[in-house]
Amino acid sequence: SSPPPKKYHFVFGSGPDLVLLHSGITSWHIWEPVLPLLAPHFRVIIIPLAGYPSGLPIPENEEASLNLLVDYICTELDTLNIKSAHFSGVGLGSTLAIELAQRKRALTLTLFAPTGGWWRKDDLTQFNMLQNTLLKRLPLIKFTLFPFLFFPPLRRKL
Repeated sequence: SSPPPKKYHFVFGSGPDLVLLHSGITSWHIWEPVLPLLAPHFRVIIIPLAGYPSGLPIPENEEASLNLLVDYICTELDTLNIKSAHFSGVGLGSTLAIELAQRKRALTLTLFAPTGGWWRKDDLTQFNMLQNTLLKRLPLIKFTLFPFLFFPPLRRKL
């Protein structure tokens, strides 16, 4: 028998489906502080973006694009038998949620700092170039920036 397919999502709580999408410079862990508040009221589904930690790996010969990321999210929703859900996103996750709404997958949207107003829908060259550059530098960002985020003297609570 073959091994079960790898899942690229996390599920918490119960209730109506709420999908959380992180930004292009964070990981799915950005949502951890709000999980205790949401899980009693929603079945919270976190889908790490393709190419990011815990997300679907993007093959070397394939370019990251808005459509690729949205297609991947739709595939994960299909594996969960979710036709439509509530979506919340931050940054790039907000932009992806808007695209999911255009595909009739979203019941409602809650968006924080949506990106993407600077490119035309019919020409995503700038977005694709930015996304691929970011994904190629993610390991460098992880090992240079993230240690500072966890060094208490450099942080402050608001």
